[in-house]
Amino acid sequence: EVDECSCGGWLKETAKCKRCGEDKIEDDFTDDFCKDCTNEIMIKFKELLYQNFTVAEQEFIYNNWEE
Repeated sequence: EVDECSCGGWLKETAKCKRCGEDKIEDDFTDDFCKDCTNEIMIKFKELLYQNFTVAEQEFIYNNWEE
């Protein structure tokens, strides 16, 4: 929900990130994680893939990943 503030700006809902614990604007969240943390998580995951799996193995994982 977005409301006008008495100062002329806008009020936005915030949420607490499950990773860093900071309160940030809820619009910038993906699955309970803030934008900064989602970026860091994906960088960490990609490093894990690149360092531990060949390109062929990465393709296999991508093609067989179940949500």
